[in-house]
Amino acid sequence: MKRAAHSRAGFTLVELLIGMALLALILTATVQIFMSSSRASSRLNAMGDAQQEAINGLQFISARAKEAWYVYPAGTVLNFSLPAGAQLAANPATGTRAGTTSYAVGQEPALAMILPPRDPGVACDVITSPLGCYRFFGYVAVDRTVWSSRATSFNQPGPASGPSATWVLAEYRSLYAAPPAIVEGGVLPAVATGVPQLNLLMTDLAPATGGAAPNYQLFTLQSVTLTAPRAYQLPAWPLAQVEQIRQDLRVLRQQGGQSQSLPSATTTFQLNVVPENIGRAP
Repeated sequence: MKRAAHSRAGFTLVELLIGMALLALILTATVQIFMSSSRASSRLNAMGDAQQEAINGLQFISARAKEAWYVYPAGTVLNFSLPAGAQLAANPATGTRAGTTSYAVGQEPALAMILPPRDPGVACDVITSPLGCYRFFGYVAVDRTVWSSRATSFNQPGPASGPSATWVLAEYRSLYAAPPAIVEGGVLPAVATGVPQLNLLMTDLAPATGGAAPNYQLFTLQSVTLTAPRAYQLPAWPLAQVEQIRQDLRVLRQQGGQSQSLPSATTTFQLNVVPENIGRAP
């Protein structure tokens, strides 16, 4: 008598182990692909944020410059100190002013201008009636490590996220208690002292040391010397005037142990602005 053949059902232990091993390999590969894609997406998002911050910063300063009543010419040395507390400004350039609150605008990383009152019909009082006051605005670069060691609250960007040195850009603003006197041959007004503030504007700037590319300069001032003030300007207005401001900016974003320069290691975001309000009667 022949025995009936028995069909085998299920898997052996070896087959199960092999299947589990293959499944583990597939899952591991899938997780690695997902993590790699996630890291790439994070880097792209960070680069996009950095680029947008740079463009916003350039446009913000340009809006101020278009309204400027006076732009300090290149080489003018100004002191951006605060009356009390820790000094946030610290010139990152080399030379005699390195580490101080004094900057030579247009030559070192600084720009300064005076804007007219927002409401010329109002009598100026820097505390109770600031709308009637002339306004001082300055933009200065500071080494991020130095700034972070001194700043508090909303001015605190936190420590740098990588080993490469970066700068921050800050806005200095204050009010003049009386209209500043600006005339041909006269002494230029100092930084206004009414309600001064120095606030963080941008982070992650690649150091702007000037000179030939790939180095660059934050602010380049182009001036002209007239034979007489323009028709719309005050009659005693200085004949030497800043007629164009070029802003250059390079971002150095560090993330996950990697550094990337935007727009590249040898180019900058650039924006030119022509002040349209120089010397106008308020």
